[in-house]
Amino acid sequence: RNRRLRRIMLPCARAVRPAAAAGWACAGPWAFGRGAGQIRCRRIKHNFLKRKLIVKMYNQGARSKFRDVLLPPLVSAQELRILLRIDYKQCLQALGIRFFEGKHYWRDNDGRQFECVARPRVLVPFETAAKVCSMFALEPRLVDVEPHWQKSDFLIATPPVPVVAVLGHINHGKTTFLDTVSGSHSAPGEPGGITQNLRCFTTRVDTGAERGSAFFDRNRITFVDTPGHEVFEIMRGRAAEVADVAVILVSVEKGAEIQTEEVIQQADRFGVPLVFALNKVDLPHTHIDLARAELRRQCQSLFDKGLVSRDFSTAAEAALPMSGLKGTGVREVLRQVHEVLDEQKQVPIRFPESYCLTPGAANTYEHIWRRTVYLVDCHLQPPCVGVVLDVQQHTIRGKLITVVVKAGVVNVGDYFVCGSAFGRVSHLFSSGESLSTVTTVTSGLVAQVSGIRKMPRSKAPGDCAPGDTFMVLQRERAYRVSEYRRRMEMLSEQQASGPPMQFAWEHDAAIVSARSQAQEIDRATRNPEAPMSLSDWQRRREAIEELGDGYGAPVFSKGSVHDFEEEIPTHGELAEREAKEDDYEPILPGWDHHEERPPRRSGSKLSGMQVEDKPEPHLFVEPLETASDEEEEQPQRATGGRRSARRKRQQSEDPLEAEKKEWIYYTERKNWREDAQIDSGRTRLRVDEKLQAQAKAEEEAEQKLEEERQIVNELREKILQLSPRPPETEEQKRERERQKIAERTPAPLPPVGKPVIPIVLKARYIGVFDMLMDELERLSEEYDMRILVVHGGLGDVFLRDVVHAEVEKKYGWCPVYAFQVKCDKHAQEEASRLGIDVQYYELFTDFVDAVEYRCQIVARKRARREEAVSRRKPLMQQMKPPI
Repeated sequence: RNRRLRRIMLPCARAVRPAAAAGWACAGPWAFGRGAGQIRCRRIKHNFLKRKLIVKMYNQGARSKFRDVLLPPLVSAQELRILLRIDYKQCLQALGIRFFEGKHYWRDNDGRQFECVARPRVLVPFETAAKVCSMFALEPRLVDVEPHWQKSDFLIATPPVPVVAVLGHINHGKTTFLDTVSGSHSAPGEPGGITQNLRCFTTRVDTGAERGSAFFDRNRITFVDTPGHEVFEIMRGRAAEVADVAVILVSVEKGAEIQTEEVIQQADRFGVPLVFALNKVDLPHTHIDLARAELRRQCQSLFDKGLVSRDFSTAAEAALPMSGLKGTGVREVLRQVHEVLDEQKQVPIRFPESYCLTPGAANTYEHIWRRTVYLVDCHLQPPCVGVVLDVQQHTIRGKLITVVVKAGVVNVGDYFVCGSAFGRVSHLFSSGESLSTVTTVTSGLVAQVSGIRKMPRSKAPGDCAPGDTFMVLQRERAYRVSEYRRRMEMLSEQQASGPPMQFAWEHDAAIVSARSQAQEIDRATRNPEAPMSLSDWQRRREAIEELGDGYGAPVFSKGSVHDFEEEIPTHGELAEREAKEDDYEPILPGWDHHEERPPRRSGSKLSGMQVEDKPEPHLFVEPLETASDEEEEQPQRATGGRRSARRKRQQSEDPLEAEKKEWIYYTERKNWREDAQIDSGRTRLRVDEKLQAQAKAEEEAEQKLEEERQIVNELREKILQLSPRPPETEEQKRERERQKIAERTPAPLPPVGKPVIPIVLKARYIGVFDMLMDELERLSEEYDMRILVVHGGLGDVFLRDVVHAEVEKKYGWCPVYAFQVKCDKHAQEEASRLGIDVQYYELFTDFVDAVEYRCQIVARKRARREEAVSRRKPLMQQMKPPI
């Protein structure tokens, strides 16, 4: 095998020129260059692309008689220059990319501006690349990298298993009902007696009815157990999205409650049929007809208010009584589920849609060889698609993706794409309590997939999140799709201005390509092209102080829990202390009453950066030299102006006298108020003129950009032979103006005086992590504080988490919150040595209460400190030296 590889690689290695001469361009794990009139390549690291196919593609494309060239929606400058056989400088100039002070700058058609240092990271839209290709007598064709599929394209070997989501209010018996159906005992083991994440399993059912239609599996059902607390609204929405039927349980003891209305609205939003069941009929003193009437009235009220598009009052009238604990009426509910599925005539009722922008174009232009690397084999369709329910970090098995298969078959060893993540299925675990290993997962089943690989030439694997589409593809095809998506994510990180980029394959556009706050912090540290300035370091230093005295000194120097919970003396105790001590001087910590302001600390370190001390600036000006009346009456000579007059005055002055002349404060001048007003007016006038000139320049740039956009649109319609776009409406114009105003409005800086509470949070499931983030945001708004997750993520607590907590300990007490995860042995030993508290929680309400108690302590200390400072302020003003 090694001899065969040497025979393949040796001819290319002999013909390779130096990188500067041949112009190597990296595309995936291969580098391509021009030598001896043909495209040659050399291997870099991974064999995720077919070497012979890529070489054949470039060489056949160069000799092709067709003038068509296939381009994706975003084209890399390095691939475009190889297709056009020009060097980098000519390609960048043709694309209109500017180079200034070591960075490349360019714009797209939507007004977004991008900047980057490395040339291989330059991605331009299709319209810009099409204009350059037209200069070389080529006809560009738009072909999307995303695969296109339809429901009829998948081979159905076995009938699909229906997916049923069990929804309802908290403590209405959902988990107990599923335990009765599956024969398990999950409800007694739930922390706090409530469900806190999605639980999926497939079980065999026996409805006792006659055999019906065979377009779905009537012997098995995949159930999705959902939490009922109000904070898990997003989880219930995910379950309703993948479900074929939703069973809504209502307790006859409590009746229809708030979350019952919410789940009805979510099921209507996704078009899921409903089956109502009245649970807990075995309890004494229950009235079934009253609960059914209340549920019917609630459904009718939702329809009358326009909150739902369908009237569910008829289905509520037919609600079946049952007892999840005793098993009474369970078989009737399952039989009703089968009857609803028979009415739908298809399973699954919701099929994942393709993200392809050009359906059918890949098959149409399959014979074209001149194309980019990411469009090789772009006509291949995925044999299996699914939807991601949740992502977790397991202690032993690593990162697991919970996937509901919608069509096709997943086997061990298949390559997959999920979000921007790429990997190979190493293990398939049946989702449930046992986590048994399986080798094949068919349509309608749920499995936990492991095997996400680290992307080549990157520091982290791809990113995936709940709601993403899981696709099984050929190895090279899967890698190209994931690499193209990752390049798009990198392009969003390089964006400097304009509206945020939104990708069709991402389901969390509100975070803007960041799946959590902790990952957004890590993303900023991984980007070497965005160095942090000194002012940014100072803002971060001020932002992570949990509570300060107002002059930069932290309250808790050691940062222990005892210091954090220690109460500040009341004002009565302070008065007694003042009465006992005769020489008591009520001054602030770090204040010298002989100075005007607290002294600056020498050589303060800001995260490894040494900042030199500088004297405080003072407000003083040079005395104005007013001309005499005789000089004002004399006309100005044509040979000299203001510079000549100033130069003559400087030459007439004695150098010694000029050195002796001191600056004069405003307070030492007789007419200092008038001079101050004159100087302020001149400064205001200069600022106004500068702002007017800047606004005029921006308006001219906007007009020029609009003209260029119109030219590009006309060129795009001409090349792609599209119909002209309809004229823009008034509402669209107003929306565009609002977006412009929002872009020009700078983001507000975090307030310095606002208390900040740092959080180091680790969780197991990404859905639970997002829920805890929402709760922290609610607490920050309630207590008017900034609660920041300075470090966190999925998985157990390791040594790096303790190190982050030790850094935050410098500014205040910061424990490590471990929610439903464990702590590594070495991390636990290091935490004990450094005095870092690692707090474990199994119930989310306990975690929220702990953070809320911390907010209450900070608020109480803040209020008492402000009151103490306000009492001492008059005394401090009396002790100030006269000016």
